[in-house]
Amino acid sequence: MGRFRTWRKNNPKWNEALRKFNFYKRACRTLVSHPVLYWRYFQLCQRSLIAQQVSQRKEVVSLAARPFNKYLNKHWTIKQKLASMSTTLQRLDQSIDPRFIPTLFSDTSTGLTIATLELKNDEQATLRLMHSRFVREGEMGLYLFAPNSEAPLYSLTYSFDATGKTLYLCGLQGPKPGEGQDQVRAITKAMFGLRPKNLLLSAAYALADSYEVEKICGIADSHHIKSHHLKSSYDAFWAELTPEVDGQGWYQLPRQEAERNVEQVESKHRSAFRKREALRQQMALDIVNHLQRIADHSQPQEAARTLQVSNA
Repeated sequence: MGRFRTWRKNNPKWNEALRKFNFYKRACRTLVSHPVLYWRYFQLCQRSLIAQQVSQRKEVVSLAARPFNKYLNKHWTIKQKLASMSTTLQRLDQSIDPRFIPTLFSDTSTGLTIATLELKNDEQATLRLMHSRFVREGEMGLYLFAPNSEAPLYSLTYSFDATGKTLYLCGLQGPKPGEGQDQVRAITKAMFGLRPKNLLLSAAYALADSYEVEKICGIADSHHIKSHHLKSSYDAFWAELTPEVDGQGWYQLPRQEAERNVEQVESKHRSAFRKREALRQQMALDIVNHLQRIADHSQPQEAARTLQVSNA
């Protein structure tokens, strides 16, 4: 039996066949148990310009087929998945001008820069809004790019709950263990001691303000769709903000980011503290302003083109 398990694990054809079998099994279960709910969601996908754009990409599961996979929380029911997916798609359709959809969702997309971070030594890092590279952990993502880098260093993915009033944070990705650690240390130093994942969390608070949500929730390790493969603990990160985790596997994060008092910082570190907070605050302003422009369906064609060109 041990040899057979090893063979299964290392056989790509077997794994692909098993993946397809499980996919179609979940598809049949969804269609049989919730035909009306799925039909409504399918019709929503048919009308959505975003769903139409995503369906053209071969490497990404279409939005219409997304409920047949695990999504956000591995213990969610089919009904919970459909409700969250429906509301998330509706909110994105409402908050993204159609002219930006190809820039955000095409297979060649590099996203839109929504904040430029002024670092030490006159370097710049960028924060980009992109269609998530890990769509089962959130439909959209914030991606931090280090100076002169074409690959993201850190990312945070998000979706919404069924009401559209809760922001779900389900994918916090950094370099693989043993890879990119020098880059992380370098950019942390360049951001005056601000860790990349803390920067992304501050960015998530700016998102929450822009989307006018009432709650922000982070997924617990035990309920993450890849809980057996996590390289770092989500629990440890969320616990820095709150010890409260509900029975559904969500950490209820404070709705407002904690204020930081310079008086509580040692005098020798206050200069770096002020620069760090200035960087954080400017980033938040940039995010809100850019999201307003991305959502403004009435803006002139030339203004939309200018924003896209600036992100090329």
